[in-house]
Amino acid sequence: MSIFFAQTRLWLIVIAVVCTSQSMLIWLTPADNPSFAAADPQIAHMWPYIDELEYEGADSQNGRPFRWIPSFGEIRLPQFTRTGPLFVRMVVHTARPPDADSVVLTLQDERWTVRTSLQPGWRRITMLHLPTHTLAPYAQLSYAIAGPAVSDSRDLGIAVTHAAVIRGKDDGIDPVRWLFVCAMWLWLIPVAMIRAWSATTITFSCIAILLAWWMTTFQSSYLVPNYWNLVAYLWLISAILCVTPYRTSLITGHWAVGGVGLSALLWQLGYGWPGVVVLLLVWVCSKPSSINSLTVSHQIAPIFVVAILAVALLVAGVLRIYQLDALPAGMFRDEARHGALAMRVLAGERMIYSPLANLPAGYFYASALPIAVFDPSAWSIRIVAAVVGTVSVLLIYWMLTDWFGTRIALWSSVVLAVFLWHVGVSRIGFPVTMGPMLTIIAVAAIVRVFTSTRSLVWAVVVGIATGLMLMVYHSARLMPLVVLITCALLLWQHRDSWRQYVLPLFVCAVVSLLVASPIVQYAIEQPDNYMRRISSTSILSDAQQRGLPVWVAIMENIHAYVGMLFVAGDKNPRHFNLGAPQLNLIEALAFIIGFTSLWRHHRDRFWWLMGWMSIGLVSGIMSVDAPHALRTVEVIVPVVIICATGIARCMQLLPYRFIYASWFIFLLGVGAWSAVNYQQWQHNPETQRRFDTELTDDVRFVVTLAKKRPQSDIQLYVPERLRRSDVGIFLLHTANVRVWDTSQVLTPDQQQIFISERDDAQVLPADAVHLNYVPGALAQRYTMWCVGRCDDVQWLAFK
Repeated sequence: MSIFFAQTRLWLIVIAVVCTSQSMLIWLTPADNPSFAAADPQIAHMWPYIDELEYEGADSQNGRPFRWIPSFGEIRLPQFTRTGPLFVRMVVHTARPPDADSVVLTLQDERWTVRTSLQPGWRRITMLHLPTHTLAPYAQLSYAIAGPAVSDSRDLGIAVTHAAVIRGKDDGIDPVRWLFVCAMWLWLIPVAMIRAWSATTITFSCIAILLAWWMTTFQSSYLVPNYWNLVAYLWLISAILCVTPYRTSLITGHWAVGGVGLSALLWQLGYGWPGVVVLLLVWVCSKPSSINSLTVSHQIAPIFVVAILAVALLVAGVLRIYQLDALPAGMFRDEARHGALAMRVLAGERMIYSPLANLPAGYFYASALPIAVFDPSAWSIRIVAAVVGTVSVLLIYWMLTDWFGTRIALWSSVVLAVFLWHVGVSRIGFPVTMGPMLTIIAVAAIVRVFTSTRSLVWAVVVGIATGLMLMVYHSARLMPLVVLITCALLLWQHRDSWRQYVLPLFVCAVVSLLVASPIVQYAIEQPDNYMRRISSTSILSDAQQRGLPVWVAIMENIHAYVGMLFVAGDKNPRHFNLGAPQLNLIEALAFIIGFTSLWRHHRDRFWWLMGWMSIGLVSGIMSVDAPHALRTVEVIVPVVIICATGIARCMQLLPYRFIYASWFIFLLGVGAWSAVNYQQWQHNPETQRRFDTELTDDVRFVVTLAKKRPQSDIQLYVPERLRRSDVGIFLLHTANVRVWDTSQVLTPDQQQIFISERDDAQVLPADAVHLNYVPGALAQRYTMWCVGRCDDVQWLAFK
């Protein structure tokens, strides 16, 4: 084993991984760490109710000093910066020494709750806490400790002997540290390329880096709530592989290892710039990197293609349609407005563009049918987006199978099926998923214009899909440019026979103009309405209001979108998971490998996907609130293709018998991850507040009463806030529900039910009889009254 290890030079890769891990830790190491020892009274700054100083074994000379913290309370963390993370390290014991037993430590923020088991003995806990955006001088966490009680009359939780709060290095750019991390990667790449296949080595090196960082830093610990400050720098692999210098090997591996050791020593001694220079010299003098081409050892059986697609479609459907009415728990005003506009379409109104919703009317027409069949509800306005998102899983396979091959096409379907970003936007009543679907159809059809004998039929399909892009979400207006660059690439590839494609492309253009002519005419006749939303969210006007040069505002947005996939995503909980990166760890590593693979082997596909991503990002870069998951939803498809390419490269390493199982394992594993994360996202109080969950529950209660009403002449009266809200207008559209007006004359022989808010000084009829039929939590907000014939009100009861 040792001979094999030496001959394959895997020890060089191990050293490279360790050095790279160290460089990552150096990057995160702060310049100043406030440290609190148990003997220091200032430790009360972190625990306001910490107990008196004690010593292990009651020996004040030789015993370890410690203090007890209560079984519940708060931890205060000084905030050095409101943009970087805080690392908290504590040395704790579960119970009074020598009596020891395991306990459960629970920490809670307004965004997350974490539970971890602490085993007996003194041990170090390390926690990563993301910054808060408050003006308070410290961040505050709540904690609770559950476990066997110690033999002491005091309320004791765990013993603490030392604590430190460490500032992360995200609040500025240190060029020396940045170059040191870059240089570490520069040295890692040629070492990794000595024998092994590049993508394999990079993949396992990245995994080893994460594990090493985790194991050496977080002993008996937890990582809260994510680990993306490390993954943020893995994009350097792609940049380094794209710039391989022309050189010959000048030093052996032993000298390379020695050079790296010297650079690390110089860095530790405080000579950062010399350390960087040594590492750069090692990289330049090391062996050049080389990457083998992708080879396919076997074909995938058609029956397995069908099975994988069927399972992917099933998983995608479950993730997007299951409990669609209940998650998200509430409806926000845009969803309700879209439903109300769809009902106006059902009533016969001809609509091209709605200034009320600031959207083209395509989604309203598509949603009219489910609303007509299933009545107004959150499910009926969301089902179109969910179905479109589910069908896109099959369409992306159809788009790629003739161009990228079956393997990458299948992986693209699998990745899209469980992609949390796509799952999230597919479960809201918004037209954003229609844009990517139409782009997929148009690109797939334009490929078949160049490869099929029925090119005119496909040309018509391209024209219809391209024209409809202008009838959905704003960002889809730019997607005809993707069709254009796809056409240009295919024309270049078929340049020897370009004349035979002139007629089909002419048909594409004509049909596109015909389909888009209504919205184009509207834009010409009413440009103010058509451009109102874009103008109100433009970065140009925002920069002017903030007094910034336009290029500075644009660069800020570019910086936000560069980190959207790996560092911090959309913070609006209606759009995504409260600022989490748009890619999970597996997808992030796959994206890096796929990016590198496409650059080295398929430059035409690489630049085509980069063009697609660039066009998809324009809407976000040129608008406010960056990063914005809805305005950049068109980026999902190229990101998924790049991730699928990276996974396909990695799967080539597996034995033949494991190839098919990998698809199903990925579907079930990542699908479960997406489901759990979506549940946590939607149950977050901030998400429920943004989705107007309380208002929606109140209106749904009124809808339920209206449906339970045994006689049509029974009249319901509700507060104006419920009936006149966007959610109330949509969900109560077909219900006979009114707002009470004191000028109305009530009919004595009719039953009138009044629902009033407890805190509202609403004037009710003098003879109103109070009823106790408001269920559950609603009783804290509303009361119910009856006027007129109140002898039979049992229908109001809820079981």
